[in-house]
Amino acid sequence: MQLPYGAYLDKILGGWMGKSIGGTIGCRFEGDKRWIEIEPGDEFPGEIPPNDDLDLQVLWLKVLEEQGAALTSEDLAEAWLRWCWYPFCEYGNFRRNWRLGIHPPYSGIFNNEFYMTGNGCPIRGEIWGYVFPGAPALAARYAQLDGCLDHGTEAISGERFFAAMAAMAFGVSDIRALIEENLIYLPEHGEIRRLVLSALQSFDEGLDLRTARERLLLLRAHPEPCDALLNVAFTVLGLLYGRGDWERTIHSTLHCGYDTDCTLATAAAFLGQIMGASRIPERWKAPIGDTLVMGIEYRRKEMTLSALARDTARIGALLALEGSNRAMAITGAPALKPLPKAKPRKASLRIDYLDLPAAAPGESVRVQAFVHLDRPANQEFTLRIDPPPTFTVQPPAIAFRGVAGQDHVFEFSLRAREDVRDMPMKNLFAARLTRGDAALAEQAFGVAGAALWRLLGAHFDVQPPGEDWDGRYPIAIHHERIMGWRPWDHYHVGLEREYLANESDPDVDGRFRHCSLLLGRPAILAQKELRLRVEDLVGVQAEYCAYLCQDVVSPAERMVYISVGHNDGHRIYVNGEMAGESNEQIWWTPRGAVYAARFRKGVNRVVLKLLRRSTALEFSIGFKEFREGAKPGWMDWLVDLASVNPLAGTSSEGV
Repeated sequence: MQLPYGAYLDKILGGWMGKSIGGTIGCRFEGDKRWIEIEPGDEFPGEIPPNDDLDLQVLWLKVLEEQGAALTSEDLAEAWLRWCWYPFCEYGNFRRNWRLGIHPPYSGIFNNEFYMTGNGCPIRGEIWGYVFPGAPALAARYAQLDGCLDHGTEAISGERFFAAMAAMAFGVSDIRALIEENLIYLPEHGEIRRLVLSALQSFDEGLDLRTARERLLLLRAHPEPCDALLNVAFTVLGLLYGRGDWERTIHSTLHCGYDTDCTLATAAAFLGQIMGASRIPERWKAPIGDTLVMGIEYRRKEMTLSALARDTARIGALLALEGSNRAMAITGAPALKPLPKAKPRKASLRIDYLDLPAAAPGESVRVQAFVHLDRPANQEFTLRIDPPPTFTVQPPAIAFRGVAGQDHVFEFSLRAREDVRDMPMKNLFAARLTRGDAALAEQAFGVAGAALWRLLGAHFDVQPPGEDWDGRYPIAIHHERIMGWRPWDHYHVGLEREYLANESDPDVDGRFRHCSLLLGRPAILAQKELRLRVEDLVGVQAEYCAYLCQDVVSPAERMVYISVGHNDGHRIYVNGEMAGESNEQIWWTPRGAVYAARFRKGVNRVVLKLLRRSTALEFSIGFKEFREGAKPGWMDWLVDLASVNPLAGTSSEGV
């Protein structure tokens, strides 16, 4: 296939303009889950805001310019940490994981349960389609390298889907054909595929847009407005019901609500790419002009959309010229500065986790090391993993005879020392491949240290407070009141009831010893991700109140945010002072409540009081950086804390 450079550039510029148009219109409605109506002509706000949909793709262009087709997920990750401060939702979870030494693809799935299906990666797939025109499979492969930084399979499939559509849209202008031809990039039994097929079905059945939207909500309503599964389907709805018309596409997508800055940006990018910048109506182009507005630290030499399109087209033309993309020849391109040549390498080294990349004292994490030798062959090599002081490694090193062009796979066991007194969150390892004294390859990676909570008790009342019941069969006493069955069928708890003496500063050591005696083992709950799995220790199948305590070591005195997700009542005490409480019963999400507290340098005692008044206790807790007046969601997770190991004696800091 051949594509004239002028048409190629015009379509890329149309796509970046559409991305900017849609993001600008949808930004002020982001998170609104209602059916949204606006009057034609009132679409644009007074100021053009930055949009993460575009910002990260501009950053990926920088990586392409520096690395060419040889770029890796690690290259993208390093650029993100260097140039993009965004700590929101899955972005923040990626940043935390990377700083803990947990690299892609594990950075997208570890401790990211709620946001693995976030919409943060389907919204940044255009760049891969633009630089690999006519090659949807290639665009999808690079979208995979991108999406795995901060997402799991379902969301990544959304980015692969949109990237493939963008690659194909240089030769196919029919929206319906673009969608159907690229369904292969959505997992056959996946949720996104099911919802996209539902959108297509609704359109084919002639349902009105409001009814089609209602059908999707019935299938997948989600409390997170920026969940990819629903929003990818909403984007498809907007494109289908827009029927190739700018106003209808913008309004149809906006009507659906939820992640509107992203759904509109993606839908308008497709429309702009298919039309080309020269055919976008002036009423949609004029409000955004040619200025490239960005919210991250990175800036290009020319901050215009036209320069961005020119530089994107250069990369696409060069990738086709050098043979990375054999599907499309870009004809008539001007003289272009060539891409940097990939440096020849002697070997590569990759670490894969066989277990969850987190451990408590005494636990092991198995990893596999993949060594690929490009040259030389038939020589002796040594692979070793150097641990931090908190871990041991078995075997410490492996000697082997290498074969060029062959993958060599080795397994190591990383064991957290049982006698470690303060278990750090961050535990970094260095894997090194050597031949004699020559270093050939190195890979740094990490294992997260578990937070160690001591159980102080699980308590309940056998009858409601104030209820006078002598234990006889309840209907004999309360035959006139249906409430009479409650003492018989339930336990009872209340947030106002103090089940421990001085619950803000209880006898932690005594209560811990008592609970350990009852369980017949140390009553320690190892928190490896944000969720606290209280049911691992407490088997009560009814209402109860659980108390837990963790001694957290901070390297400095500072204010912190305590970020809590909960589905029931709780209280949190820090160093004897109440940091916050809630008595509501809600659906669990990671952003249930945020409290501010002061950590002193050294050990800080955190006591939790948790209620379970339904069929499950769902609670998560983590600590974030604090800045006066800043939104907690705009702050990074702390990764420099440690947790005192109750079984290793008194902490080196002293309790």
